[in-house]
Amino acid sequence: KGFYIGYDHIGTEETWSKAAYAMPDMKRVEMVLEIIRSGFLKQLVLANDTNGWSAGIVSRGTQEHTYAHLLKNFVPLLLKAGVTEEQINTMLVETPQRLLPF
Repeated sequence: KGFYIGYDHIGTEETWSKAAYAMPDMKRVEMVLEIIRSGFLKQLVLANDTNGWSAGIVSRGTQEHTYAHLLKNFVPLLLKAGVTEEQINTMLVETPQRLLPF
C-alpha cells in the first residue's frame, strides 16, 4: 500500500538543542533534495515540530523555532536550493490532504 515519510523536527538546531536529531536546516534541505531525487516526493510530508515553549508561552531562547519556522525560514531555503513551488505544494498541501483525508 506504500508509505509516507514524515520529516519532522525542522528547525531543531544544534546551536540550542542537544537532541540526536538536531542539525542545521541546510543539512535538512540536502536531505529533502535527496528524497525528491530518489522519487519519493509524493510520499514526503514536512513538519515543524514545536511546542508551547518554542511558541513563546515560556521563554527558552529559541525564537526561531516557532510554528512559523517551516513556512517563514525553511521553505525559502528549499526554493533557493532549486525545489519548485509545485514540489513544495505537493509536500505541504497535496500529500497531507491524501494522507489525512478527514
